[in-house]
Amino acid sequence: MVVGNESTVEFIEHPTIMITTLTMFNISSSRDVASRYLLRLGQGEQELATGIDFSREGQVNSMLVRRLELLSEVEKLARSLRLTEDVIKLTFIKDRFPFKEFFSNTPQSVFTGRSFEEVIRAAKRCFYHLENIFQEIEECRAFELLKSTTDRANYLMTKQTKIVAITCTYAALKRKDFLRLDFKFVRLGIPYIEMNAQGRARPSIARLYNWRYSDLGDLSYMNEAAIFRGANAGFSYDYQLVDVPDYNGRGESVPSPWFY
Repeated sequence: MVVGNESTVEFIEHPTIMITTLTMFNISSSRDVASRYLLRLGQGEQELATGIDFSREGQVNSMLVRRLELLSEVEKLARSLRLTEDVIKLTFIKDRFPFKEFFSNTPQSVFTGRSFEEVIRAAKRCFYHLENIFQEIEECRAFELLKSTTDRANYLMTKQTKIVAITCTYAALKRKDFLRLDFKFVRLGIPYIEMNAQGRARPSIARLYNWRYSDLGDLSYMNEAAIFRGANAGFSYDYQLVDVPDYNGRGESVPSPWFY
């Protein structure tokens, strides 16, 4: 068991839509955001270097599995308190910490502090961990009540998820479906943050398209990393046109519309 600390409290109150690259989503997923609040829509759902399936189907399955894990934790908590009822009321006894048995298998002792303040902070972290268990179970409740995979996926996207990574193309193709589900994009008068630094191409290539944005710069990594200072293998320049003639008399084609 790993007990959460005070820095893991989720401060996100409303869903956040990220129209960005996979790199930025990977960065977000590595920060202090619970994975159950992340969702990836559109092509590339399986291309994330996180080991977690952030697609709608993957996140729904993850919530159902997590529900069973949390209920097992609650049963363990009930046994440690010698309780047999289904409903457990958390209590605090000033002169005796009631959850010693429950936290007996933590990597290190819960109470290692030498001062009263450190002991109180340790006890609060334990209570936060317990509260978080019940909060997650409450969030899993909808997936227990909704039987349809489609309903579960729609609930996950519109209610459960806090950060949604989505491509511009997919957003345009699914706009009507999203509006029907009351899944709104940025509207006039609603504040939003537009990221103004790119990290997907070396600066010389980024100049091909950064004119289209009001103030698009480059992340410092693009100028500092050795991989971007070297030449592209097989190219005389950073970018150049390559003539690709028609194959078997057939010109350019795509497997599906807007496929790149």
